[in-house]
Amino acid sequence: MTEDPYIDWQCVCCKHLIELSFFGKRSTCRAFPRGIPEEIITGQFDHTQPYPGDHGIRFQLKEATDEGKTNRDERDRLGEGTDTQ
Repeated sequence: MTEDPYIDWQCVCCKHLIELSFFGKRSTCRAFPRGIPEEIITGQFDHTQPYPGDHGIRFQLKEATDEGKTNRDERDRLGEGTDTQ
């Protein structure tokens, strides 16, 4: 795939989203930490349904209070974004 695909609202609004990427990088989430499948990120597949390899983690609408918290918590868990100086 040479072009960035259309990104469906379902991924953008999901509480499990870790990173939304563009320019050839793959977007990631808790269900797909190595990259969200094209069928899901483009909206061709409704991820409220099971998808192979999703480990039982499916779309859940993030609440207004979740905004930013999910990504920040995930980066902290991975040891990114912490200031050690």
